[in-house]
Amino acid sequence: MILKEYRIGQTWLVAKRLTDFIPENHIAYFIVNLVEKLFLKIIDRKYMYTRVKAAYSRRMLLR
Repeated sequence: MILKEYRIGQTWLVAKRLTDFIPENHIAYFIVNLVEKLFLKIIDRKYMYTRVKAAYSRRMLLR
C-alpha cells in the first residue's frame, strides 16, 4: 500500500474555495447560471408541506 506523505505543518487539505481551482471559462459556471434561471417553485411547493425529513435544495442537486 502506498501512503501519502504526512506533514504536520500542512496548511490546508482542501481548497478554501473550489472556484480557486476552476478556470473562469469552465462549463461549471455555465451550469450554475443555467440552474439559477430555472423556475423551481412549482417543484418546491409539491414537497413543502410533506411530513418527511428535510430534503436538499433542488438547485443544489441540479448543480
